[in-house]
Amino acid sequence: MWKVIRWRFKAMIWHRHILQAKVLIDNATKEKVMKNRMQNEESYITSSEYMTTDLNNIPLIMGIRTFFTKIIFHIDKINIYKILATETETIN
Repeated sequence: MWKVIRWRFKAMIWHRHILQAKVLIDNATKEKVMKNRMQNEESYITSSEYMTTDLNNIPLIMGIRTFFTKIIFHIDKINIYKILATETETIN
């Protein structure tokens, strides 16, 4: 049971790091857009342009997030099977 709690705690920490990385990337993208806007005052940046600059970073974050969630769910499954096996052994 402690292993399950420990893995969930580690998963929370990794999830927090991933969210912080996403915020940093979003802020950097917004700064890039603002710099472009300042340089070209007469031309305004549309939402589609903003999305193309932002989409370069999203797949990396989503890939990391799905990778860690798959690992976490797999570890949870293994731990649940171990807990069920020990419970059935104690019942028998």
